[in-house]
Amino acid sequence: MVAGSLFNFTCERPPYYCPGKQKNLLDLPPMVLHRDQSIALRYIKWNEIYAHGVKPFQMYSNLPEDQKGLPESNVCFEEGKPCLVRNLRGMEDHFDIDKHGFLFARVDPVSFMDWKSAPNVVQDYYPQVVALLKRHILAADHVHIFQHRLRHSAPTNSFPIQDGPNEDIVVSAEPSFLKPAATVHAFLGADHKDLSRVEVSGLIANLAADGHDKVGGHSIQDARVRVINVWRPLFHPADDWPLALCDGSTVKEEDILAVQKIRTNRQGEGLCPLYRSHYKWYFLEGQGVDEVLFLKNFDSLGSVEAKFAPHAAFRPQNLRPNAPPRSSIEVRALVFSKP
Repeated sequence: MVAGSLFNFTCERPPYYCPGKQKNLLDLPPMVLHRDQSIALRYIKWNEIYAHGVKPFQMYSNLPEDQKGLPESNVCFEEGKPCLVRNLRGMEDHFDIDKHGFLFARVDPVSFMDWKSAPNVVQDYYPQVVALLKRHILAADHVHIFQHRLRHSAPTNSFPIQDGPNEDIVVSAEPSFLKPAATVHAFLGADHKDLSRVEVSGLIANLAADGHDKVGGHSIQDARVRVINVWRPLFHPADDWPLALCDGSTVKEEDILAVQKIRTNRQGEGLCPLYRSHYKWYFLEGQGVDEVLFLKNFDSLGSVEAKFAPHAAFRPQNLRPNAPPRSSIEVRALVFSKP
């Protein structure tokens, strides 16, 4: 601090946890960590029709004229009871993508800034994401990126926000930004019904058809495959609408509803947890542009503790009035490991 500048100082993020120098912060009682949150997150609501063989569904395209009046969804959402969302700042190194479904890594700030040009994102940013996955994810022998999404929490002329359904970014077009997803969800699930496996199998089949049919000399069909999101803020720390991350090892199969996502050109599946008090929730306060979240959404390996990590954006209770809107990118990749 410079003499005479009593109120001019910089508050830096604390260093990552150093084993042997601090207690195990995961064992500390609730609210001891700095700025934990008590938040009522938004969950899918149970409907008795699901117990009678009716599948939850959401329509993400306009119905034909002869089908107008048919329901576009049989899904409703509700707030769960307020739950503790623990700030994991200072204990980032305690989390593992196979034990909890997510991990954080501190990396060099990205030099690429042309986020509004989807072709340039594919050409210039995707290779950086591949390198990050191979560096930080164990046994990432082959990586194939298949999708990305941009999100922004406040519409402006510079950041037009798509108000309709969360359609996928079309890489040949100039993309709009999506709003933060405030409902607890996961993109894909492992061994949960059929559609999730069909979607992943379809992506793998397309790769094989394009000549990418080997992983380290083995058939790509025999490899372990994970779907991992690489999530980071774009311009400034994500104080506004950060991600709440559920420890995937605390989620049971009976806690999950598989929701059909019906779009114009395809059908997919999303996993939506029902509210349960036994989930353990975390977030990283002030996640910076030099901090990357690796978030697992699918795993073909049956023995891991967390096959995916449900998550949702939320508004912190202590958000400062002048906090800039959240802007972020999530890149989705197939990560193959040799059998």
